[in-house]
Amino acid sequence: MERAEFAEIFAKATVLNFALLTFWLIAFIRHREWGYRWHSRWFIDLSKRSFDRLHYGGMMLYEIMIILFCLTPALVLR
Repeated sequence: MERAEFAEIFAKATVLNFALLTFWLIAFIRHREWGYRWHSRWFIDLSKRSFDRLHYGGMMLYEIMIILFCLTPALVLR
């Protein structure tokens, strides 16, 4: 494979992952209470504050990983 093909694959992966991250954010905002009730069945001591922190922390980590492993290689290979 050529360098341009790898760059295109990484660019498509970046777009796909950011779309997934956006979906997660919208789903979290719109269905926060349902998600909290569903997860609090498994984790008894889960407060709403810690539930929010876990989701926002997960989104932040996922965004950093997208930038590090998808966007950066796409830009370097162009």
